[in-house]
Amino acid sequence: MNQGYPPPPGAPQGYPQQGYPQQPPPKKGMSGCLLAALIVGGVGFVIAVIVGIFVWKAANVIGEAAKEGLNAPGTAELRAAGCQAVVIMDMSKISSLFDAGSTSAPENVIVSCSVVGGRTAPTCDALAKTYVKAVGAANGNVLIQVTPQGSGVPSCKKVYSSTGTFLRDQR
Repeated sequence: MNQGYPPPPGAPQGYPQQGYPQQPPPKKGMSGCLLAALIVGGVGFVIAVIVGIFVWKAANVIGEAAKEGLNAPGTAELRAAGCQAVVIMDMSKISSLFDAGSTSAPENVIVSCSVVGGRTAPTCDALAKTYVKAVGAANGNVLIQVTPQGSGVPSCKKVYSSTGTFLRDQR
C-alpha cells in the first residue's frame, strides 16, 4: 500500500483498464426456444395423426356394425311385433376395438326398438320372446330397449339371458 506516496514509475495509475466488452461469438444454429418449439410441434403432430387414425378406424367399425344391425337376424320379426325401426348391435364386434381384454358390459347384444309416437309400444318382455324365437339362443345376455319416437326416454330397458329369461331392469 502506498499510504499517500505516489506510485512507483511505470506502475498503473488508478484502477486497471477494463477495456471494451468483446462481441459474443456469432450463433452457430437456431435458438433453444425455436428448437424446443419444433420438437413439441413434431410430437404434437405425431400424436394427432395417431388419434386421427384411431378415430377413423373406430368410425368404420361402428358404421359397419350399425349397417349390419339394421338387417341382422330378427329385425324383420321385431318390426312385425310393433317396432318401426330396429337396430340389433352385436357388442362383441364393437368392444374388440375398445376392449383391452376385459368385458365391461355383460350384454353381448343390444336390441333398440323405436316406435312412432301415438302408437302402442311393444313391451320389452314381448320383444325378448320374439327375438329369441327368431334367432334361437343369443350369444350372451341381451339388452332390449323400446323408445317412443321423439321422446328420447325408453319406455322399457331390460336385460334378458340368452334364452329370453328376464334378468334385471336397466332404468
